[in-house]
Amino acid sequence: MNTFSLLSLRNIKQISRRHIPIIRRELDQQLTKMVLAQVFCVTITTIPFISQYTYLLNTNITDPLINMEQQFITSILNIIWFINYSVSFKSLLHFYNNK
Repeated sequence: MNTFSLLSLRNIKQISRRHIPIIRRELDQQLTKMVLAQVFCVTITTIPFISQYTYLLNTNITDPLINMEQQFITSILNIIWFINYSVSFKSLLHFYNNK
């Protein structure tokens, strides 16, 4: 995903130098915005889950109460992580166009 975002940013810079029709340029900009929005969404929803999972792998929890709290936090982060698969990128694109 990060590779596509970097390629999209490079594409934006090249579009400004090329002499192509305005409609094509607008479509390229929209596609670039969609890819960047998707990268943003994936990053925001994945980092907390990965951090919690890494923490759980590196700690040994023996207290049942703390274990239960960690399972609850992991459940919440799983829900946030699954938001990544349910986000409408049309709404994200609308959000970026209104800035």
